[in-house]
Amino acid sequence: MPQDKPQTTAEAILLAGGLGARLASVLPGQPKCLAPVLGRPFLFHLFDQLYGQGVRRIVLSLGYRSDQIISALVDYRQTDLKIDHLVEAAPLGTGGGLRHVLGQTGHESLLVLNADSYIPFSLKDFSAFHRQGKWKTSLVSVFLKDAGRFGLLEIAPTGQVRSFKEKAAGSSGFINAGIYLIERELLAALPENVPLSLERDILPTLTAPGQLGAMCVPGPFIDIGIPEDFARAESFLAGLKSLEERLEGPNAL
Repeated sequence: MPQDKPQTTAEAILLAGGLGARLASVLPGQPKCLAPVLGRPFLFHLFDQLYGQGVRRIVLSLGYRSDQIISALVDYRQTDLKIDHLVEAAPLGTGGGLRHVLGQTGHESLLVLNADSYIPFSLKDFSAFHRQGKWKTSLVSVFLKDAGRFGLLEIAPTGQVRSFKEKAAGSSGFINAGIYLIERELLAALPENVPLSLERDILPTLTAPGQLGAMCVPGPFIDIGIPEDFARAESFLAGLKSLEERLEGPNAL
């Protein structure tokens, strides 16, 4: 991508099609992105975060219980944030779901987020990291002392992701925080309507130089995919307001 042509990231794609099987014991029959946190669906907190950084259009990639998510959207009160959605006919995974909504945006660099995790980050800094590194894909990474739930990244001093390591109990290190900037050409080359995991099938193929970069941020980070972490989501988000106010916000683009 030419560095003298800034990429506008005024819209984002949120991946919200997962089954949320590990949360079924505490959220029976409900998609995890609608998990109530501080009196609102978790998804709405992500909307707030993106809106505060200049995003004005969101495309939701939906699957499991999409009707519930679509119905809930009428309660979101930011009137100048446009929210569109596309529902997959059968489960496609994070990669297949992302390919499925590609036609909903004309952007060349796509801002993509998982709808079940949250980390403070500066979109302005992330966009600059992606452009300056000329990466095909960039991701946000964070160091966790207890990273046993997640695979680890080996990151070079240049920011290049060299390899992915499998989950290991008691491990610590840098993980993928579930926020991406992905070049359109990479997604357009994927087969349509084929189940694919972004994390397992696509990203691990991008370890050649110049392909995949990781911008490391200090966190904190939460993934509400298991009951223990969902239980701490309220205190986590309540403690973030002052931190996010210190990040670049409305001028992120």
